[in-house]
Amino acid sequence: MAELCRSLNMVTIAVVTMPFTFEGKERMQIAQGAWNALVTHVDALITVHNDRVFSIIEANTSLKKAFWHVDEILREGIQAVSDLIIKPGLINVDFSDLKAIVQRAGPALLGIATAQGKDRAERAAEHAITNPLVESSIDNARRVLLNITACGDLSMIEVQRVAQVITERVHPDAKIIFGANFDSTLGKGTMKVTVVACDFEGSMQTSLIENDNDALFQRKQNTETSRTQYQNVQENSPLLKDMLGEKIKPFENLEDQPAFLRKKKRE
Repeated sequence: MAELCRSLNMVTIAVVTMPFTFEGKERMQIAQGAWNALVTHVDALITVHNDRVFSIIEANTSLKKAFWHVDEILREGIQAVSDLIIKPGLINVDFSDLKAIVQRAGPALLGIATAQGKDRAERAAEHAITNPLVESSIDNARRVLLNITACGDLSMIEVQRVAQVITERVHPDAKIIFGANFDSTLGKGTMKVTVVACDFEGSMQTSLIENDNDALFQRKQNTETSRTQYQNVQENSPLLKDMLGEKIKPFENLEDQPAFLRKKKRE
């Protein structure tokens, strides 16, 4: 599906999770192979490591509550990006700005944080670029979208302080798109900082690649599987047929179908 979106010139951002360590080496290798296949077919790839949930929960946190924390952090981040595009701002950020940052960017960082009181600007910025669940670091990012939201009490010096925290960490020649807006629902004294960072220097592109032969084989196998599933997209959308200009073949094998489709059919 990611490959299909890219073929239609759609901006594609994927958010994926990596297994817990206790799920075993085999499952991790499969996930790594899928990651390496997927990163070539999306514009930006945000990677969440399940193991990092332990850094945001207490010892007595229930399993259900732990997964809720993970979902909530991801929801807030994705919602923040959506709001950037939809809601007008004092310094507006639109879809073309987001596209300029994430298009063909590879691994990405998505961070959002709020802070109140003294030094809220510095604290919100620091927390936004250190998302506890995302494996990326903002260090040496070459493309950054930065947005600041407050309840009408945002000062110019606070904008400068947030920007300073970000610029000290990213690449010296980084492309930075800045936005600012007011939101009365935040509450007086609250500041929110949203950061999308991409196009990293160094080993970010290959940070999940293992050197052993099993991992190399798994990556090749997952790439071939991805191509097969793309060729067998289910014939359920006349719009896709018109855009592609050819007949789309249905899934030939039940196992080729995504899990949510198989579940829907059983119901």
